[in-house]
Amino acid sequence: MPASPYRASWPLARPIERLQDWMWLTRRRRREIGTWPNPWRPRGFNDWIYRRLLLAPEPLHAQLSCKLGQRAYKAQRIGEEASLPLLGVWDTAEALARDWDGLPAAFMLKPTHGSSWYRAVPDKAAADRAAILAEAAGWLRRSYYRVSHEIGYRDVVPRLIAEPLLPPAPGYAAPWEYSLFCFDGRPALLHSRVFEAGGRKLVGFLDMTRRVLPVSRRVGPPDAPPDPPGDAAWARMLDLAGPLSRGVDFLRADFLVAGDTVWAGEMTPYPAGGRQNLEPGTWDGWLGAVWHATQQGLPWPDPPAGAPPP
Repeated sequence: MPASPYRASWPLARPIERLQDWMWLTRRRRREIGTWPNPWRPRGFNDWIYRRLLLAPEPLHAQLSCKLGQRAYKAQRIGEEASLPLLGVWDTAEALARDWDGLPAAFMLKPTHGSSWYRAVPDKAAADRAAILAEAAGWLRRSYYRVSHEIGYRDVVPRLIAEPLLPPAPGYAAPWEYSLFCFDGRPALLHSRVFEAGGRKLVGFLDMTRRVLPVSRRVGPPDAPPDPPGDAAWARMLDLAGPLSRGVDFLRADFLVAGDTVWAGEMTPYPAGGRQNLEPGTWDGWLGAVWHATQQGLPWPDPPAGAPPP
């Protein structure tokens, strides 16, 4: 395995490749959000994400787009013990097959080079091993950069990793996941999500007092109000989010919560690929204004709808 889990150099993208990224991303934004992006003079949060994607790629974005690169980043900032243990790293599905018997009874399998590609294995003995290995081989053949045109993924080396599978939250089908939208070490918004037994995903946004906000990612009836994290878990998330995001103008830091235990999860510089379709849209504008104020060293503007300042 190479010393670095991602390519530390940032070569200039080929002009045609970058032009294709521009065209694909701008059309997707228009189709799914209904507006054209403005990365030159960003105002809303999504425009700032598009600025990163189209105008200002950085080596850090490549590191954070790689799941092994993220682990190295977290180990440097908050220590290895804050993340779930790494059960194994494999270059091929055949290598995973050779180590299959040594894996625990339950685990989570992921590729290093994609987003939302994963397979939970709650019972290895009852799992369809052949189907899982075929899925893993399929991940390795695919380029998430070609799927998403998010440039941070372009040079990530495809590998497979496994981590322990956490038990589900009581009454749900998975553990609670919380994400903090952080600007240079300071969190502004909490995103909460969990899966119900039937597969429905409950999603909500909370302020820094853990109050549920009247904001959603989708049009239609709102989800049931999410449970806020408990006091101990909330304090731990805040302790970890500061050093993880300090010195970075924006970073979304994810956490997995089991009772009072908090594990630092994944991080992303490109939430929803610039399609964080917040309703009402004033929240997209507010997050964009917070990003601008952070870069300029200015006080943050008050949030919309009378929510208390973060």
